[in-house]
Amino acid sequence: VTTPTGWTSHGTTGLLSVFAKAADGTEDGTTVNVVTVNSVKAAAQVYRMHRWFGNASTGVAVLLGSGAPGTSSDPGALTPGWTADRTLWMAGTSITGNPAITDPANYGTFNETGDGAATCKVRTGRRILYATTENPGAFTWAGSQTWTSVTVAVRPPA
Repeated sequence: VTTPTGWTSHGTTGLLSVFAKAADGTEDGTTVNVVTVNSVKAAAQVYRMHRWFGNASTGVAVLLGSGAPGTSSDPGALTPGWTADRTLWMAGTSITGNPAITDPANYGTFNETGDGAATCKVRTGRRILYATTENPGAFTWAGSQTWTSVTVAVRPPA
């Protein structure tokens, strides 16, 4: 996966990439173009954050994890490096199939995106929490799937 023009990469695995961008006000009507080296099925999500720290490098922290095929994806504990504040925490998973996913506790407003062919899916949820470290619970499903997990922290405004 190539980093979209004007964006900062926060990591890539074989199944999931995370990018951030501090908007400059010229984005109205634009799209995010994510290019892969090979022709593959893909699912994507774009979040617009309002009133955050505003620096794509230091205002966003990301922890990606992956493992052997299985029936769960457990996003890891992330310590972003700023003091406990009203941080937006996101937990997510990307899997190679299309089973129903059970979400981790204490997260809400889940978004799910599939490729339209039931071959891959991305699911994310979020919460606001005053903490210096967050360790989301696991996403689970029936049947073995290849997966990647992600924990994201978005720093609140100073």
